[in-house]
Amino acid sequence: MPLPKEYISYSQINTYLNCGKQYYYRYIAQEKSTTSFKLTTGKETHNLLSKIYTDIINKAPKKFKEYVPEFRESFKSQYPNASNEEITIVGGFLAEIENQIRTYDPLYSEYELNTDYKGIRIKGFIDLVTTDNRVVDFKFTDRPSKFQNPQKSLQLGLYGYFYDTKYVEYACYTSQISKAGKALHSFHNYQGELEKKNIIQALNILEDAVEGIDKGVFTRTDPDSWVCSKKYCDYYEICYGEERKEPLQICV
Repeated sequence: MPLPKEYISYSQINTYLNCGKQYYYRYIAQEKSTTSFKLTTGKETHNLLSKIYTDIINKAPKKFKEYVPEFRESFKSQYPNASNEEITIVGGFLAEIENQIRTYDPLYSEYELNTDYKGIRIKGFIDLVTTDNRVVDFKFTDRPSKFQNPQKSLQLGLYGYFYDTKYVEYACYTSQISKAGKALHSFHNYQGELEKKNIIQALNILEDAVEGIDKGVFTRTDPDSWVCSKKYCDYYEICYGEERKEPLQICV
């Protein structure tokens, strides 16, 4: 079975590793997914950072407040029914982005990867490449500690290898609601250096995922896994609920 988009990306690999059935529904059956607060926040904050760093690279920086109205308008159009708590959380992320704008000296923003590896087309976007040759990925999370070992990351292992650098970093923005109803926001950046074993492991996982997709192996994950829930899987009802379709013959 050929790759559904004729290329593989980290997002596709991660979905396949989390749950083969989820990969099938999203990329092959092309079932529609829902828009969540988490996904909208990630998408819109990444777009905001891309605009800010692109302007800095082009030597046309603007004051942070000039970016905010467009951000809020776009966010509202994508997720119109945000609760007051969710709006407060977004405000915390915006405050921390403003605090950290000068943390990085950008060389490229949203650097596009488009290359071949052993006949496999690889595509993706690196959030930021700095002038000291560091690959940086932005995360908006309430658990920054899970990103504290970037050198062991599949995502950064692949990005570092294909960009040809061993220097990688996760930039984690956090925002949570306090008991008083205010946003508690912070920033954590974790740096690492890729070793040969990290790169070999990442490439092996890449090849294994492509091989599984090519053979039509889309195994359902453990039902007790955090991935297998209505909260984290848009296709849970199709897979387990009343809306479930006829069994997929190519799935195991």
